[in-house]
Amino acid sequence: MRFKAIISYPEIVQREGIMLQRGMNFRVKLRYSIILMSVRTGAPYNDQWHDDTGLLEYEGHDEPRRHGVDPKSVDQPFRHGGGAFTENGEFFEAARAFKQGDASEVVQVYEKIAQGIWSDRGRYELVDAVTKTAAGRKVFRFFLRPLAAPPKSEPFLRQSRIIPTAVKVEVWKRDNG
Repeated sequence: MRFKAIISYPEIVQREGIMLQRGMNFRVKLRYSIILMSVRTGAPYNDQWHDDTGLLEYEGHDEPRRHGVDPKSVDQPFRHGGGAFTENGEFFEAARAFKQGDASEVVQVYEKIAQGIWSDRGRYELVDAVTKTAAGRKVFRFFLRPLAAPPKSEPFLRQSRIIPTAVKVEVWKRDNG
């Protein structure tokens, strides 16, 4: 299978073999998760690339909208009402386990460029998770670093350098997709 830096949503679904309805998709396969993220203006979460370290800082997800409660005004959830972990809780526990010596969670990252158009940012490993207080509520922050070597059983997008998303968008527009 040939990997492309720019990929459509249907191509992601075909590649991954599942419909991705959420930004955080924990363990779709053994030790393999998927994150859909965006740093575009107006994105619902404060995801950030740290060019100096190569790290991706990914914000956890909010409570679902319910009964007129603004999800941005309440703590991001760690557990569901029944006690099971939310995606935030799953990723947080995987980062905690890594820091205690367990193997890292491999995370495929896709960055949204435009409606239905994504950039395959490659594979990362989840290395840390923290909670911060922002605007009076608890928010999860997850830290991922580029995977040093591909797992032997998994294909891997090899890049000699990371091309900024803004450059990819301009080339995509220039070349009409």
